[in-house]
Amino acid sequence: LWKKMKISTSVGGFAFMGMILWDSFLIHPLSFNTLVDRHQPYPVNETINFLRKDPDLFRFMSLKTEEDKKFPLGRAQFLPADQQLVYGLSSVHGYQAITPRRYAEVFKKLTRAETLDPIRLHDAYQYDPAIADLLNVKYIVVNKPSTLPKEYPIFEEGAYRVYQNLDAFPRAFFVPKSIVVSKEQESLNLISHDEIDFRHEVILEGTHAPLLQANRLESRETVNIKTYSPHEIIIDVHAADERILVLTDSYHPNWECFLDGVPVPIYIADHAFRGIYVPAGKHQVKFSLKLFSYANYLLWVVLTLALCLVADYFLNRS
Repeated sequence: LWKKMKISTSVGGFAFMGMILWDSFLIHPLSFNTLVDRHQPYPVNETINFLRKDPDLFRFMSLKTEEDKKFPLGRAQFLPADQQLVYGLSSVHGYQAITPRRYAEVFKKLTRAETLDPIRLHDAYQYDPAIADLLNVKYIVVNKPSTLPKEYPIFEEGAYRVYQNLDAFPRAFFVPKSIVVSKEQESLNLISHDEIDFRHEVILEGTHAPLLQANRLESRETVNIKTYSPHEIIIDVHAADERILVLTDSYHPNWECFLDGVPVPIYIADHAFRGIYVPAGKHQVKFSLKLFSYANYLLWVVLTLALCLVADYFLNRS
């Protein structure tokens, strides 16, 4: 095409890069509009409305049971993979396209699965109650007529029955003790250990992680999430003694934390989540996500264009 139109490689490269950049801005989320009403592909039922009415910060879990296997083609579970995002709900099944490996390993422990398949985290036939509590699982949704022995049924609609887990942890909480390990395999083994009490102990990774053996939690201690967004989480805390604050959102090095405005390290907690050291007293904790820099983006564009020019130079010489 370049030869027929007598366009040089460098000009063609610039044109191609310009098309990519223009296309990237065209599909920016702020300007993207679908052609159909979103309620057509994503209808709302009473079970979804029930979950959305709860003002608490929680996760739900869709559970298949052995009874579902009796159906020749199986039975679809409540809200298949990723659809919870459309309704503003949080589930332990996560976002299938970008499941962190460590979280997938925790999910395997949660569901007592024999193999790890990070692409199919929506398939769950059983669960570990202790890990479900840790993961802030307040509701478990099953297909009728399945029943769960431990949880309390609170809502039924159509094909679904909703159970409430009364022992679910909040999304962020204090623990007075820490177990420090140096390798991730050690933390993975420990999270499924029956002797670990997640309400009073946290597993931290790293040689610099604090080894804490503080006094038991007191009733006057508080952890209140004031702001919770994809890029920022602000938590007001009151600790009677030194504590580890655990946030059961996935750990990622792009998150940074500030305690009363001062940067503090984030430790890998319970194999896949976040933990920070908090001294006694009242404090404000802020988790902030370091967003992708436009300066870096432009740098990559410039480097790509420079490579196009270098390639054009050597191609023309040959």
